[in-house]
Amino acid sequence: MKLRQRIEEFDGKRIAPLERIMDEGPPSRTTLREAVSLAADPDVRIRTGATWLLKNWSENGVELTAQQTRALLATLPDLINWEARLHLCQMLPHISIPKSSVGTVIWFLETCQFDENKYLRAWAYNGFYELSRQYPAYNDYVRGILDQGEAEKSAAVRARIRNIRKMMGVK
Repeated sequence: MKLRQRIEEFDGKRIAPLERIMDEGPPSRTTLREAVSLAADPDVRIRTGATWLLKNWSENGVELTAQQTRALLATLPDLINWEARLHLCQMLPHISIPKSSVGTVIWFLETCQFDENKYLRAWAYNGFYELSRQYPAYNDYVRGILDQGEAEKSAAVRARIRNIRKMMGVK
């Protein structure tokens, strides 16, 4: 059965169908390629399921090729639902951001930084940290973003910012 058909079993809430896919172990190259493609699917449920799988696979050590990473990051402007956006933010510590995608990633993180969902905002700040970790030339820019974040209303987001400052060695 194709990955899309299996993700269609996901109702958008209960992740048991996605966990069954994860339980099978690392994806094949074909399955991984299909998941990257489905991350841009017009059906929000399919897109969310695909990004959930990609996030969990990456957290378990599955590496995307440079081409797959570029394709996945090219979907960022089309992601409108917060869940898929969150999954992509959570993947950033596990992928190498291609130089050609940096502008798109910055734009994406800036939009996530002001989302109404506090978890997405917190992970956007973490994404900025990952960007600066991979591209030190952005350290000053990211420090400025963190300074702006001090006005954040959510205690959880402010806590994330404090932790990022510690990791960056800045006050």
